[in-house]
Amino acid sequence: MRICLFTDTLCDANGVSRFIQDMAHKAVESGQEFHVLTSTKKDYCDRIDNIHNLKPTLAFPMPFYPELNLVVPPKAKLKALAKQIDPQVIHISTPGPVGYVGLQVAKELNVPIVGTYHTNFPAYMYSNTKSRLVENITNKVMKRFYKDFAKVLTRSQEYIDILTCDIGVKACDIEPIPAGINLEFFDPKYRCESIWNSYGVKEKVKFLYVGRMTREKNVHFLLEAWKEISQEMDAALVLVGEGFLSKTKQEKTYFLGHKNKKELAPLYASSDVFVFASDTDTLGQVVMEAQSSALPAIVSTEGGPQSIVGGDPQSGLAVSTEKELWKEAIKRLYEDEALRRRYGKAGYEKMRAKGIEKSFEMFMGVHKSLLCSREQAKDQAV
Repeated sequence: MRICLFTDTLCDANGVSRFIQDMAHKAVESGQEFHVLTSTKKDYCDRIDNIHNLKPTLAFPMPFYPELNLVVPPKAKLKALAKQIDPQVIHISTPGPVGYVGLQVAKELNVPIVGTYHTNFPAYMYSNTKSRLVENITNKVMKRFYKDFAKVLTRSQEYIDILTCDIGVKACDIEPIPAGINLEFFDPKYRCESIWNSYGVKEKVKFLYVGRMTREKNVHFLLEAWKEISQEMDAALVLVGEGFLSKTKQEKTYFLGHKNKKELAPLYASSDVFVFASDTDTLGQVVMEAQSSALPAIVSTEGGPQSIVGGDPQSGLAVSTEKELWKEAIKRLYEDEALRRRYGKAGYEKMRAKGIEKSFEMFMGVHKSLLCSREQAKDQAV
């Protein structure tokens, strides 16, 4: 089985990029014919033989979403490379310019299309513009883009309603796959207290955030809450990622910029609490990475991350995005080291069942099943 995956985000510092790279690594390890095609000037990605990054014709920040690049890919070269690989299934990971090239290739080769709905773009566009018109237009674009997909995968139960109600995908065409992470990279064994010396972090307790420094991630809310409570604690807020909010200046707040996964591992493991106030995320892979590193987490009650920390055993706090409630939650975990340890241990143990291997098996299984059904239909037609 030969699969070509088209994506507009691969070398970005986000969970989608890490997931695709994990799939590429697992495919090489298992001898699967799986190729990733992209076009980007960014370089936050691994060098793997089955990842093909073609230099874009043009690249510029996406309107209303400047942390992502909008590229004009080398369309003819992408098509030629895909046709040389001769895929039996096309997988499209993003509804962007590279994704649209994937659509065209699939139609020209008459092969089925599978996709993964990673990001709720309409919600992100509304968060960044506060315009329902922009949100509605984005929804219409998504409906048109996904209308010919044979299957749409989702890593979060939160997306199923969005896909059926907003995007118009039939429920029978949606395939949930278990969210998974690379447990080898995110583990408490990477804890290293001395790491903070190089960043000038001297406070006793470290609260960590990982993600884009943008409004749709609710970082402005987190910073405001922290500013009002930080003087009451011997604690630091450490933020990893890029975005315009990283220029904010306030006490006991440290912006470390982008870090690759090898650099992230000891930052997760050496922190004390993970904070993630986003109310638009429907998965929250960084929350899983933090929990795998034995960090208790404080997350929003809106979206998917609450399901990660909830359940039995509880491994963190899900808090409504009201400033006073977040301040109370932060102070509670700051003061109660035993609770931090209990939540951290519970999160670590829950994540042991969330290895990337199961995600890969089901990811490949959806494509194989679709291809088999297609071949059987052809045989019956003959």
